[in-house]
Amino acid sequence: DGIADIRQRCIEQVPKGKVWFIDDLCTFGWRDHNMKQYNDMDTSRWFSMYMMLSEMLDEYMQVGFSARGGNNHVIEDFKEVGRAYTTYGLRTDWMKDQGIRFDGMYQLNKNVKLYEDYWITLSMLTQGFKNAIIYNYFFNYTHNNTGGNSTFRTLELQEQAAHELQKHFPQFVKVETKEGAWGKMGMEDRKEVRISWLKAYQSSQFTGSIESFFR
Repeated sequence: DGIADIRQRCIEQVPKGKVWFIDDLCTFGWRDHNMKQYNDMDTSRWFSMYMMLSEMLDEYMQVGFSARGGNNHVIEDFKEVGRAYTTYGLRTDWMKDQGIRFDGMYQLNKNVKLYEDYWITLSMLTQGFKNAIIYNYFFNYTHNNTGGNSTFRTLELQEQAAHELQKHFPQFVKVETKEGAWGKMGMEDRKEVRISWLKAYQSSQFTGSIESFFR
């Protein structure tokens, strides 16, 4: 019943541990030391990317990838605390231990079937778990094509989910109107969220002591 319910059901069907989500139609590329981007991925480079993700999941509950657009704005191979969407690795065993679920909002309100990825990321960050975003590899994706979420996404559903996410994380989520078309499925002038990821993580570090305030 929507992507939040589907993704939770998916991770319940496999052993708890390291899981890599890859949306349909997602492809990958890489960049060299001169920040030049390439879309061709041979087998050895693919497995290098795979091993980087797997090894980082020893330390982080969530490891995402940069989108191609804006990828060259960050020179590091990866950075901590950021937006993860379209494709990311998860430690589902750690998520279970912390009670973090894709369907967290859906269980509270069955009309909320979207923003499950931002929900889990904000849940992790506000509980003190950094995520990481890989930049020496990137993904390509065209959103809101036929199929997938687009079979049930509407402007009304999008807006309701955005405001629901804001309700649970009001300090870090702002609902905005994005003008113009988005993909091919009639989502003009839709509601979107702007999220302060770093502030969400920083909120978990303040314990009320003077030491934590200046940390």
